[in-house]
Amino acid sequence: GFESVEDSTINQFLSEVAKMAEDVIFPLNGSGDREGCVHDRDQKTVKTPTGFKEAYKQFCQAGLPAFACDTRYGGLGMPASLNTAISEM
Repeated sequence: GFESVEDSTINQFLSEVAKMAEDVIFPLNGSGDREGCVHDRDQKTVKTPTGFKEAYKQFCQAGLPAFACDTRYGGLGMPASLNTAISEM
């Protein structure tokens, strides 16, 4: 059912996500290891390491959480196999 998805579209998505993984997500490994997440049980909050919130915002702005979701529900309707490759990055 995804015959209409061009190879160039697939390559473009993979390239853009790879760039995000290299430039935005990978550099956060250090702060993630040093800071970790902090759960405040009394305030019912979780503080994420420095930079994580901003990185997730970029991830969402790119439409990636809904990458393989049906377009009827706001997704991009892309193949689940391609979503798997993106998730691995």
